[in-house]
Amino acid sequence: MTKKKDKQYTLRLCQRTFGVFLVLALWECNARFGLYHLVAPTLPLAYFPSLNEVFSAGLRAVMDQTYVIALVQTVYRILVAFGIAAILGVCFALLAARSVVLDDLIYYPVEFFRQLPAVAVIPFAIMLFGIYTSMKVAVAVFGCFFPVFVATREGLKSVEPGLVLTARTYKWTGIRLLFGVMFPSAVPHILASFRITLAISLILVVMSEMLVGGDGLGVRIVEKERAFDFSGLYAETFLLGIIGVVLNLALEVVSRRFYYWREDEAWRPN
Repeated sequence: MTKKKDKQYTLRLCQRTFGVFLVLALWECNARFGLYHLVAPTLPLAYFPSLNEVFSAGLRAVMDQTYVIALVQTVYRILVAFGIAAILGVCFALLAARSVVLDDLIYYPVEFFRQLPAVAVIPFAIMLFGIYTSMKVAVAVFGCFFPVFVATREGLKSVEPGLVLTARTYKWTGIRLLFGVMFPSAVPHILASFRITLAISLILVVMSEMLVGGDGLGVRIVEKERAFDFSGLYAETFLLGIIGVVLNLALEVVSRRFYYWREDEAWRPN
């Protein structure tokens, strides 16, 4: 049975890797033969540099000290915003789970504000925090808080009634019931919301840097676009995607430490 699962795992890994090479091959064919003419015949060929040009531009970027500084600034903002939103979201959800009155009081405000696009609060964030790091973090926190809060609240509400009844049979109530039964049962929802929130944090931080300026990877990407440096534009955009993948993998590794009993169905199908 283990050998069969290992073969399935290897097959899925090969399929996913092949998908990456397929995208790269299509990119190179487009750069060499102008496949984009089928949908956009008026665009110049310079808009679609070859993989070699993009790779060279990416290599120059990572060797550039200014890029490394911008990378550190952006990743710092992403992680700070994610951490603040995660802590606030979980804590407020726990408070709402403890009090029906509080849950009812914040229900409509939460439903209203979570429908607002986070970019819509950028003008207010600029008024409150200026155009510096605190503003970009605040916008990302606003956009990241609600997914964590809603997922944690729903996770706490979806605990199996049998677990709660069993715990109450043993006279587990209040804080002991909340953290001994309900919170562990909500961990899958919380961890799933963390992975979504980390991606949202990256998007909002980079978007704030693009719109407001200052420093960071978002500013560099806009500068490449304005200078018509398409190789650099694609290279730094791809590097930004790689940063997102690395952050997500790091979060997944940490998540498995808290949710170690879960077997990844996607990698080991039946």
